[in-house]
Amino acid sequence: MKPGYKTTEFWITAITYIIQILNFSGAWNFVSNWHSGIILMVATGAYKVARGLAKAGVVHAPTYTATAAAPAVVTAPPTK
Repeated sequence: MKPGYKTTEFWITAITYIIQILNFSGAWNFVSNWHSGIILMVATGAYKVARGLAKAGVVHAPTYTATAAAPAVVTAPPTK
């Protein structure tokens, strides 16, 4: 597994933080502060979830392959 600073998630979050700092300071006012805060929360939350899944070693869903198994034979119950 790559260190955090080498991941795309980290750099997207870092760039988001830089843009948010510029927006909050008034240097680059591209959205309202409320929307800016929402964007920051979403980016941070997505980063934390992505890193958590990466560190947890997410188990992928099993894949099923076609096998040439014999079909099950259903028999009638024995009669007296």
